[in-house]
Amino acid sequence: MQVVQLEHGVDGRVQGHQAQAALLHLGLAQDQQQELDADADILDAATFDEAFAAARKAEDLGLVLLDLKMPGMNGLHGVEAMRHQKPKLPLVILSGHVERDEVLAAVRAGANGYIPKTINSASLINALRLVIAGETYLPSSILI
Repeated sequence: MQVVQLEHGVDGRVQGHQAQAALLHLGLAQDQQQELDADADILDAATFDEAFAAARKAEDLGLVLLDLKMPGMNGLHGVEAMRHQKPKLPLVILSGHVERDEVLAAVRAGANGYIPKTINSASLINALRLVIAGETYLPSSILI
């Protein structure tokens, strides 16, 4: 399975997924009970345009992880464009902002999940498994 992941740092530049992808890689490589896919190939993208191109070219794409604040995302337009290109592909938003209206708007735009960047690695893997299985993941904080 291939995973396209779009991530940026405080200054807007890609930082090799230092925060969230580190958790994802740790979950894939070291935590056997929470293993998502030991053979997953993470395709990095610095901008939405790069993620869009990678998704278009990928043959075994199983998941797309996006950040709403990335260059080129243009808010929810990036989610809508990716959904239009890959209508059945699981698409998850990883975000540091978890406000109810923003989460619900992302789901309406086509996201299958919305995961806070503060989530622990075990919960991250479980949330991604849920989405890959065809379900929707929403943070519990928006349900209250």
